[in-house]
Amino acid sequence: MRLVVISALLVAGGIVAAECATPEAPRPLQTVLVTNATCDSGGCRMLEIRAFVTKFRVPYPPYGEEVLGWVPPGTSCLTFPPSWRFGVYDQAGDTVWVTWTPSDTEPIYLIALDSLFFHGHFTQAQVDSSIAGIWPYDGVYPSSMGETPDFEPGDAPGWRVTFPSTPPWSANLVPDARCQ
Repeated sequence: MRLVVISALLVAGGIVAAECATPEAPRPLQTVLVTNATCDSGGCRMLEIRAFVTKFRVPYPPYGEEVLGWVPPGTSCLTFPPSWRFGVYDQAGDTVWVTWTPSDTEPIYLIALDSLFFHGHFTQAQVDSSIAGIWPYDGVYPSSMGETPDFEPGDAPGWRVTFPSTPPWSANLVPDARCQ
């Protein structure tokens, strides 16, 4: 909503109305309250939360990705950035830049990764579990602890989700109030 101020001016025997617009106050960015419940199963892990942005079309799925943040055991409030910018090469080899904002209507989805497994050195038990397809080391990423359905962050002031999810691709993401 835009605030409009109308001023009446008396000019040479007539009244002239002038309209001045004041800028909208910036809206707070959308948030997601992430519960890291990995300790419930006895193996506490730091989670890396990634967003896959379908607007960032790349030649192979799963589209472009951005890191939203890290969540230690317990709960953490992550804030979506005002925008993400992603570059892909076109057929001529030039970079095409695409910008995403939380108010975009093209959906994203979140995935929680075991950050140690993803960035660190695998233990033999993790490798064996991944090869055998034993949860949580199965799915698109061998370190996946869950994935949300597609959603548009701008549809709510905030969201909440718990990882790990069972099965790992079905994390229950629900609209909520903004977290702090």
